[in-house]
Amino acid sequence: MSRVLLIEDSLPLSRIIDWILTEAGHEVTAVTTPEESPGLAGRQQPHVVVFNTGMPETEKLSYVDDIRRAAPHARIIDLAPDAARRRLRAEARGEAGGCAWQVDCFLAVPFHADDLLKAIDELTVEE
Repeated sequence: MSRVLLIEDSLPLSRIIDWILTEAGHEVTAVTTPEESPGLAGRQQPHVVVFNTGMPETEKLSYVDDIRRAAPHARIIDLAPDAARRRLRAEARGEAGGCAWQVDCFLAVPFHADDLLKAIDELTVEE
């Protein structure tokens, strides 16, 4: 399946998401702070990065940009309570898929496990 880098600042939620993804056959590396994610992404070259941390948009964008530079082929999923608003803003600016955010998929929190697995499958279908 896919190599997944999970960035989740809640340890209990990180463990749940890690378990869901591992049970679905994905190889998961999980971190609870975004600071270490660009280095890991550069070394591991994940297929997918799942980013779910509570931080201001500008700070999150900075980490996403660093990850994108370290692992340019990785697909990035942004999990956020305001994912629908972010998607609409990106589409209104003509940024299909959230290009200004350098993410490939927005998924609203709370989310259903099947939605996350489907998003990963859709993002990695061409590999």
